[in-house]
Amino acid sequence: MKSRDIKNQNALPCLLFVLLIFFTCALYAHYRTFDIAPINSTTFAFSYKYGFISRGLIGSVFSLISSIIPDLYSPGGVIKFSLWSAVLTYAVCLTFIGISMKKTESSLRSYEVPLSIFMLWFLVPTYISVCNLGRLDLYCLLFSLIAAILIIEKKFLFLCIPLSALGVMAHQGCVFMYSNIILILLFFLAMQEDGKKRRNLIILDASCFVIVSVLFLWFELFSHGNGNLYYDSIIKDAISLNYGGNIHEGVVKKEILGISLADTELQHRPVLLKQLLVFVVMMTPYIFLLARYFTHMIKTASSIPGKLAQISLAAGPLTLIPEIILKIDYGRWVICFIVYYVVVIIAASTINPDNAKALKEKLIPKNKIALFILMIYPAVFQPVLDTNVSALTRYIARILFGFTA
Repeated sequence: MKSRDIKNQNALPCLLFVLLIFFTCALYAHYRTFDIAPINSTTFAFSYKYGFISRGLIGSVFSLISSIIPDLYSPGGVIKFSLWSAVLTYAVCLTFIGISMKKTESSLRSYEVPLSIFMLWFLVPTYISVCNLGRLDLYCLLFSLIAAILIIEKKFLFLCIPLSALGVMAHQGCVFMYSNIILILLFFLAMQEDGKKRRNLIILDASCFVIVSVLFLWFELFSHGNGNLYYDSIIKDAISLNYGGNIHEGVVKKEILGISLADTELQHRPVLLKQLLVFVVMMTPYIFLLARYFTHMIKTASSIPGKLAQISLAAGPLTLIPEIILKIDYGRWVICFIVYYVVVIIAASTINPDNAKALKEKLIPKNKIALFILMIYPAVFQPVLDTNVSALTRYIARILFGFTA
C-alpha cells in the first residue's frame, strides 16, 4: 500500500510536467512569428571580428555557424537562428523545472507547476513575437538558467563564472537583468552551508560579481575607441540581415560609437510609466501572494544566515532599478522581474525544504477556482512587448489617462 502511494505521488508530478511541455509547445505554435524588429536583426551584425565590442557574442556565434551552413547569413537565417535559440532556451527552462521538481519533496512537487505555468505564459510568447524575436535578452536568460541548473544540482559550480561572463558578453544589460539569478542563488546556497563550503561559495559568488562588473565597465566605457573604423561595415552587414534593408542605426551608434540615446528615449517615459502603473495594479493579487511568501520566510528563518538568504531572494530584482530609472523598456523589465522570482523561488524550494513548504502554504492559493483564475489570467497580457508593456496595458492607459502611446 505504501509502495502504491509513493508511485501515485511520483506519477502526478510526471504527468503535470508532461502537460507543461505540451503547454509550452502550444504557446510556441500560437505566438511564433517569422518577422523580426530591425533593432534585433541589427545586433546580429555585431561581431568580435571588429574587436571585443559590446553585444558581439551572438553575432560572432551566428557568423561562425554561417560559415558552416550555406546561406544562413541572411534575413531568413537570422529568423531561423532566433527561433531555434528560443526553442533551446525553453528546453533549458523546462529542464530546470523538471530537475527542481525531481529534487523537491515528493508531496510538494506539484506546487511548483502553477508557478511554472505563470512564468511560461510570459516567457514563451515574448521571445518569439515581433518585438522581441532575436532580442539578446534571451541569451542572457539562457546562460543564467544553465547556471541555475548547476546550482540546484550542486555540480560544476565553477562554470557559473564563465556563464556569468557569457551573459554580459551577449548584452551588458545582463548585469541588471538576469545576472541576479546566478548571484542570488549562489549566495542563497552559501547561506545553507557553513565553514569551508560557505566560504568557497561566497568566493565563487564574488568572482561572478567581479567578472560581470569588469565586463560591464569595459563595454560601457572602453569598447568604443575604434568604432569609426568599422561603423560603415556593420551598417552594411545589418542591412543585408533584414528584409527590406531596415536597420536600427541608433543601436549601432550607441554600442559602436558610444553615443547616448537617453535624451531621445526619455521623452517617452511619462507615457510609458503610466502603462507600467496599470500593469502593476493589474498584478496586485500576485504581488500580495509574493509579499506574503517572503514575509513568512524572513520571519520564520531561525538564523541570521537564514534571514539573509531569504532577504536576498526577495531583494534580487533591485538590480533592475538603474534600468528603470535610465531606460524605458518597461516590457523587458517586467519579464525580468517575473522570470527572476519564479526561477529563484523554484530553485530555493529545491535547496531548502522550508521554502518548498512555504510555496504550498503561502504562495499557491488553496482555493482551486482562485488558483485556476490566477493561472489563466496572464493570457490577457500576451505577448509582452518592449517599451510598451503589452497591447492591453497600452489600451487601458489610453482610456484612463487620455494619451497616445
